[in-house]
Amino acid sequence: MGFEALNFVLPVLFITWSTLMVGTVSVLLGWSKVRGQPKDERAREAPKSLLALTASIFVVLAGFLVFLFLPHWIRNSPQGHSIWFAFVVIGFLLDLAALFLSHNQNPARFTVLTGSLIVAAINVIGLVWLFIATDGSPLSFQRIQSSPPMGHAQIVAFRKEQI
Repeated sequence: MGFEALNFVLPVLFITWSTLMVGTVSVLLGWSKVRGQPKDERAREAPKSLLALTASIFVVLAGFLVFLFLPHWIRNSPQGHSIWFAFVVIGFLLDLAALFLSHNQNPARFTVLTGSLIVAAINVIGLVWLFIATDGSPLSFQRIQSSPPMGHAQIVAFRKEQI
C-alpha cells in the first residue's frame, strides 16, 4: 500500500475508532439506564433509538473486522476500500436513525441523543476529511495508478540511464 492509500485509510480509521470509542460509551450508559428501570417498566420493549445506535456501533466494528480479514490483494484495492466504506456509510445511516428516533420518551433518551449527535459529527468530519484528502473521489485510485507499472524493457532502459 502506497502513501497515497493513506489518504483513504486515515479518515476511515478516524471514523471507525472514534465511533467505537464514543459510541460504546453512550451505548453502555444507555443500556445501564434501561436496565436500572423497575421490572414492570423494563418488561416493555427496548428503546428503538438505543437499538439503532447499538446496531450502528456493531456495523462499524463489523466493517473494520471484515476489512482486516480480507486477503491482502483485495484489502489494498478499490474493492476492499469500497467494502469498508459501505460499512461506515451504513453505520452513519443507522446513527442518523437513532438520532431521529431518540425523540420518544425513554430513560436513555438524553444519552442516545448526545451519543448520536457526537457520532454523527465524527462521521461528518471524517467524510469531509476523506473527500478533501482524495480530491472528491474517495474510491478511485487515479492518483495511485497515474503512472503505469514499468515493464522489464523499461526497467533495463532506466538502469542504463542511471549508469
